[in-house]
Amino acid sequence: MLKYILSCILIFHTSCCLAAPQENGFSGKFVKKFKNCEVYSEPFTFNMYGTVFHDFKQIEGWNGNYCGYKQVTGTANGQLVVTCNFSREQVNTLYNALLLKPEKYGKDNPTEIIWRKHMHNPEICKFVRSEYYSKGFQVDEKYLPNF
Repeated sequence: MLKYILSCILIFHTSCCLAAPQENGFSGKFVKKFKNCEVYSEPFTFNMYGTVFHDFKQIEGWNGNYCGYKQVTGTANGQLVVTCNFSREQVNTLYNALLLKPEKYGKDNPTEIIWRKHMHNPEICKFVRSEYYSKGFQVDEKYLPNF
């Protein structure tokens, strides 16, 4: 279920980004930095059916032979953290996927298919989920939509 939620978020993030300066859900600057696994991070906020999501992508740089990557997607109710260690070959594959210009966005987007395959491999990426629900729960103002 957790992987399904992340897939939906990643797919929606890609499709919603048509109005933003994003390429396949990633900015052009992120794509350039990812090519060589240069340290870089970027936040992105989007609204999906009335729920505000805060997405934070971070390239952590090379750690030996592996490129560290972290993505945190959160709402007022919790967050999902994905940490990955990509080999040089995987970085090349994922970088080339970022260069693809799909005819349509969504589940058939080739970039998303390639990234999802890597991110759902438990030998490459780890998922951690946390929820903020508790007695007396109050929504942090940063998660409220700006109407």
